[in-house]
Amino acid sequence: MTSEQEKIRRLIVKLVFVIYWLLIFEGAMRKWAFPGMQKAIFFIRDPFVLAIYWLALKNELWPRWTPLFKFGIILAIVFIPLAFFQVFINDYNPLVAIYGWRMYFWYVPLVFIIGEQFRGKDLARLFRQTLLAVIPIAVLVLMQFRAPPEAFVNRGTDPEALVMLSAQNKVRTSGTFTIGAAQGIFIGSAIAMVMSIWLMPRAFRPMGNVFLLVCTGAVVACLAVSGSRSAFLHALLCIMAAVASAFLVKRMQARLRAIIRVPLIILAGLLAFVYVFPDAYSVMVERFTGAAAGEGGSHIRLLHTITDVFALSDVSVIGRGLGIGSPGAMALLPPGAGLGMSESELPRIVSEAGIAGIFYIAFRFWLSFSLLSGAIAAARNYSNSMPLLVWSFVGLLLINGGMTFQGTINGYGWLFAGFTMAATRMKKDMQPVEPSRGR
Repeated sequence: MTSEQEKIRRLIVKLVFVIYWLLIFEGAMRKWAFPGMQKAIFFIRDPFVLAIYWLALKNELWPRWTPLFKFGIILAIVFIPLAFFQVFINDYNPLVAIYGWRMYFWYVPLVFIIGEQFRGKDLARLFRQTLLAVIPIAVLVLMQFRAPPEAFVNRGTDPEALVMLSAQNKVRTSGTFTIGAAQGIFIGSAIAMVMSIWLMPRAFRPMGNVFLLVCTGAVVACLAVSGSRSAFLHALLCIMAAVASAFLVKRMQARLRAIIRVPLIILAGLLAFVYVFPDAYSVMVERFTGAAAGEGGSHIRLLHTITDVFALSDVSVIGRGLGIGSPGAMALLPPGAGLGMSESELPRIVSEAGIAGIFYIAFRFWLSFSLLSGAIAAARNYSNSMPLLVWSFVGLLLINGGMTFQGTINGYGWLFAGFTMAATRMKKDMQPVEPSRGR
């Protein structure tokens, strides 16, 4: 890589950071600062993505044409005429097709650009900045949890805004986002990051012990008052990945870190949940109990989101229309014209895209398992557990998360797929990070 390309690479990394922070704070702009510009703010990240694509193409930093990347791009091209054929056949607003294609494919090249252009020091900076941001966000969600649903901190400037409740008239805290589901995704990513840092060698940690302890407490606080079962599922998956890393890594020091620290982190988190946040603990017990009675448990609900695709009875060969089952379509179509907003990702994709949707699902599964394979190889060959921990967050999103349904989940899924891909290359690119003075 030439010095000029390195300069452009750094610019691309900076633009990815802009996209990432907009993803976290654009909800706050919609909810509190610019409530009348919600539709425009939704697309605020797109110019930065376009700039990255232009820079990568112009400066020969476009990703290598691996079979997985080729398959994703071919699908993206094939889905363009499909989307407009659907518009012609089903007679609906073409803007829905454009919006739907964006939700399916706009970020696909970005995954591979991040995977090739991010270095270990870039990921270290991302982790450090995110975990430091968790501290004020923890204060915000504690205020949201204690406030009534109609409070400004929960509802924002819109008195008609929908606020989801968990139990005991407590809100599902949304943090800087507009909905609790997005906050649950943010918490899941923060859990993967903080666990990764705890399992790193001391020389590679992007923050000192004092800051790490404070950030860990902030993550636990966000999780405790989230009211989100998906956030607790992400925590469980991260713990499972951390335990698995103890068996995969070869270096004894790395194995001992996982064996000793993971149980201590779990124990400390549980004690804090029960004794520091007793009200939140009571709310979540009631929420899980009610869900078990109504759905048969969270695992049953998760299983149904996958198996429901086989229960579809009115699937069109070409599909009903990309994006037609999403909230975006509801804003562009007459009442009752959409599919209905189902949170089950896989059956909605097949309903929207027909047979082509099966190939799109296959691409997402292929991407997820390709990242898992790379993460396992990194743990075995280099005793690097970070890719596996980050995959524990994004792997399920790629397989069955609502990435074509909700904008924040969409952005998180694709960005963290790229971060995971980059993390598998850290043996070559990671350099020791200067320790923070906050030890």
